[in-house]
Amino acid sequence: MVAYWSRLRRCLPLSLVLLASTGRADDNGSNEGGVVVYEQGDFGGESLVLDADVSNLADIQGPCGAAGGSFSQCISSIEVPPGWTVLLYERAEFQGQSLSVRSTLSDLRHFPGCGDDWDDCAQSVRIQGQQVHHELTGSSEVHPLDIPDEAGFFIHSHDARNALRIFGSIRALAVLDDTPTFHPYDLVPPTIPSGDDYFPSLNSSWTVNMSRFGFDALVGKRGELFSSALLIRMEVDWKGDDEAFRIRHFFVRSKHWLIGKTWSTMNNLSFLPLAADGRLAGGGAGVRPPQVRYYNTGQNWDYQVSAEYRATAIIQPASRSAMSRVVVPDIAGRVGHRTDRSEVAVVGLLRPNRVQFQDADHEVQKLLGYGGLLGFRYRLNDENHIKLSVSGGTGMGSYLADYAWTNIDVAYNPSTLEFENVDVFTGFLALEHDWAKEWSTTIGGSYLSSERKDFFPELLYNDGYKVLANIFYKRPLLNKQFVFGFEVEYAERTNVNGSRNGTTRASALMYYDF
Repeated sequence: MVAYWSRLRRCLPLSLVLLASTGRADDNGSNEGGVVVYEQGDFGGESLVLDADVSNLADIQGPCGAAGGSFSQCISSIEVPPGWTVLLYERAEFQGQSLSVRSTLSDLRHFPGCGDDWDDCAQSVRIQGQQVHHELTGSSEVHPLDIPDEAGFFIHSHDARNALRIFGSIRALAVLDDTPTFHPYDLVPPTIPSGDDYFPSLNSSWTVNMSRFGFDALVGKRGELFSSALLIRMEVDWKGDDEAFRIRHFFVRSKHWLIGKTWSTMNNLSFLPLAADGRLAGGGAGVRPPQVRYYNTGQNWDYQVSAEYRATAIIQPASRSAMSRVVVPDIAGRVGHRTDRSEVAVVGLLRPNRVQFQDADHEVQKLLGYGGLLGFRYRLNDENHIKLSVSGGTGMGSYLADYAWTNIDVAYNPSTLEFENVDVFTGFLALEHDWAKEWSTTIGGSYLSSERKDFFPELLYNDGYKVLANIFYKRPLLNKQFVFGFEVEYAERTNVNGSRNGTTRASALMYYDF
C-alpha cells in the first residue's frame, strides 16, 4: 500500500483513491493503509491487515482453529488508524452481537459481550471510516436519512493529507392523503387543517426536491495519511419554504469546534428511527440555526455546548405590532453516554427571548425561555431496537421542529397587554425490527402538546398525536446505498375548543446516495 502511494504521488497531483485490499502487516505490525488485528493480546502473535469488510474470517488463513487454521475467533488485540471505525461481529455474515472500535485496543478481554468478552470471538469484520473526515463526525449529527460519510467521490492531494469529497443523493417521495394538509410532504398534527379549511378528499403529491448535493473540503494533519484537522461542509437541497432551494448545512469544523449552520445541539437525531416521513418525532429534529459550538468525545462519553441564533416566534393580534430582537444568543448544552447496547443523551436549553414593541418608545419585554430533552435507545437483541425521546419547555417551541409549524414561542395576552411564554411538551417511542440484512420495519408513535391559554383562538392547535408503521429494503447498488420504503401513518389534532380532525397518509420513499 505504501508503495502504491509512492507511485501515485509521482504520477498525479490529485488522485481519486479507492481502498479495497487485504494483506499482512509488516514485521513490526504497523500498516498505514488499514486496520491491524492480532492473534494475541498486546499486539502479539500473527497479524492481519484489513481495509475492506470480511464476511467470514474462517476464509482467511491464520493461526487459529482446526488444521489449516484461520482468523475466525482469533482476534485478541487491534490497531485502528485515526478516523477509522471497526465493527467486530460475533458470527459470520455480520450477524450476532457487535462491538464498535474507534481506537487501538491492546486487550479485548476488557470488553464484555460475545458470550463473556470479545477476546478470540469475532467471526466477521466491517471496516468503516476509511476517509479523512470521520474523525470529525460528532455523535449527535447522526440521522437515519442523512447521507453516509462513506458516500461520494474523494479527490486526494498527492500526499494524501488534503481531500475534496463530492456527494449527493437522488430522493423521490410520493404521498397519498385522505385529507389535504397545510404541508404536502411533512405530516405532523399541527399541519392538519381545521375549521373551514378541513375537507376530506383523496389527495396525492410527489417530489424529488428532497434530493441533495454537497461537498466537504478536508485538511489533514501534516505527515499523517488520512488524518483530520479541519472540515468545511456545504450541503443543499430544494425543500425549503414553498419547495425552494435552501442551504441545509454550511459550517467549518475542527476537532473540538464548529462554526456555521447545522443541526442544533437541541436535537434528537441519533435516536430517530428510519421513516419515510422524517417527522415521526414529536419535535427537535430539524432546526439548523447558525451557531458556535464546542464539543469533545471520549471512549463512552461526549459533551457539547453551543451558542445559537434563532429568532423568537411570536403570536400577536393584527392590532399589536412587535418583533423579535436577538441580543444574547441561546445557549444549549448536551451530555451523552454510549455502550455497545445503548445510548442516552440529556440536553438543556436557555433562551433570553426579547420582544420589541413597534410603538413610539420601542419598549422591549424580556422573557426567559428554557427547555430540555432526553433521548434514549437500547438494543433488546440482534433484531430489535427501542428508541425514544421526550422534550419540552417554555418559550422555546420553535426549537422543536414539528411544533414549528404553529410558529409559536411567545403569545400576546390582551388582558395584561404583555407577551407570555408558551409551554410545549413532545415525545415519541419507536420499535425497530430487522427481518433480515436488507429488510427492516419501524412501528412508533409521537405526541405533541401545547399550553392552552384563555385568550387563544378556538381553532388554535392544542395537542395531537401520530402513529406509523413502515417497511424498508436496503442494499448496495454499484457500491452505493439504495433504499426503498413504504409507510402508513395516521395523525390527529385537537384544537383549543376541543374539536378534532385526523388524516391518514401512505408514503413511498426511494433514494440512492452517490
